[in-house]
Amino acid sequence: METERTNIPAKQRRRIKKSISISEATDAKVTDLRSWTDTDTESEAYRNAVRIHHYLVQAFRAGKPIKVGDEVLLETALCIPPS
Repeated sequence: METERTNIPAKQRRRIKKSISISEATDAKVTDLRSWTDTDTESEAYRNAVRIHHYLVQAFRAGKPIKVGDEVLLETALCIPPS
């Protein structure tokens, strides 16, 4: 799913600074993601994680089955409240 925003050059995109608190476990996961990918910064790792989560929730809401290997992701895995 591509949006118009991805076509805007990085220097022209408006950035909003946020401060968040995370657990040590979450920090370790971000460190893992950075080491497993070509992500240059923690911010980029968080942005990528949010993009993936957004895509998965959109797909789920559209009724598309979401599989990882042989397992279907459930609402609880995506933190989607029951309807």
